[in-house]
Amino acid sequence: MTPRHTLSAAVLLCGTAVPVAAQSSASGGTLSDSAKTAYVALFVGLRDSLDLVAARTTEFRRDLRTVGDGTVVDRSGRLAMACTGARAALLGARPDVDRAPVPARRSGARDTLRTAMDDLVRALERDCTRGLGPRGSGRWADSLRAWGPHRTAQLSRAITMYHGAVSRFQSAIGIRLPVGAARR
Repeated sequence: MTPRHTLSAAVLLCGTAVPVAAQSSASGGTLSDSAKTAYVALFVGLRDSLDLVAARTTEFRRDLRTVGDGTVVDRSGRLAMACTGARAALLGARPDVDRAPVPARRSGARDTLRTAMDDLVRALERDCTRGLGPRGSGRWADSLRAWGPHRTAQLSRAITMYHGAVSRFQSAIGIRLPVGAARR
């Protein structure tokens, strides 16, 4: 985990992020500059957490059929840890998304983002944290080889849907991520 990922995860997981909704202006539906900065930081932190999941997914799938059992199990453990962190970050960000001042004509962007976040949280739990864990009879590594590609594809689809929804939400509240921060 890079220092940037560590900082983002620490901020999101420890609940030290500034409550951005409280910083909106009194005009109802617009954000103050400090709220915009806080929302950008929130979404960059979430993006970093999901980029780590994507990187761990790629690592897990790399030469899955030919590496040893220990490597498969180790990679799945690293992926599961990344998923656990991303899931916690998404759950921690939800109250700020719920309270964001969105113009009435753009409220669908918030609803779409909420749905995408909920779907992604479920996918992280189902297809990663729980889905890659040891259980049942048989050899764990063989189970990971058999089901891992399906589970990681489901996870990737949920992440892609989230990125589309967050892009629409950012437009609705009038923020933009820094150059190089746009995803998918």
